[in-house]
Amino acid sequence: MDIDKDLVAASATPLVLAILGEGESYGYAIIKRVGEVSGGELQWTDGMVYPLLHRLERRGLVEAVWGLSETGRRRKYYRLTR
Repeated sequence: MDIDKDLVAASATPLVLAILGEGESYGYAIIKRVGEVSGGELQWTDGMVYPLLHRLERRGLVEAVWGLSETGRRRKYYRLTR
């Protein structure tokens, strides 16, 4: 199925907020989760998710904190604000 770009753009913010409502996450995991919940219909890239996360952070809807991955690499985790 070909999903209209306007529909993808309009659904991006609520989709990311819903994913973060499940718990804090990081960019790549959010991209993978979008693919899972859409049954593979939506294939986001980091060029789509990171600008959205930064916009949500500027608006005060999410906050970012640096943490460590399981391998010890630094990773930025995002979570909903109150």
